[in-house]
Amino acid sequence: HEDAHATRTCPATHLERKHMQTKNAKRILEKFDSWKYDIYENNKSDWTKQDDKDVDEIEKLLEQQASEQKG
Repeated sequence: HEDAHATRTCPATHLERKHMQTKNAKRILEKFDSWKYDIYENNKSDWTKQDDKDVDEIEKLLEQQASEQKG
């Protein structure tokens, strides 16, 4: 009978999860920098000022997540 714990992988620590979230946010922010123009181009016929505000807010949220300090 094998120990069930021996075959499990250890869950990521809080710091590891935080680091991954920050790393992912930075990667997504870089992509979003390009995507936001594509989003606009594909929707410019009915683009509104609120859409501009929404894009800005998404960007702020991503920047905030990307710049969070570890720990």
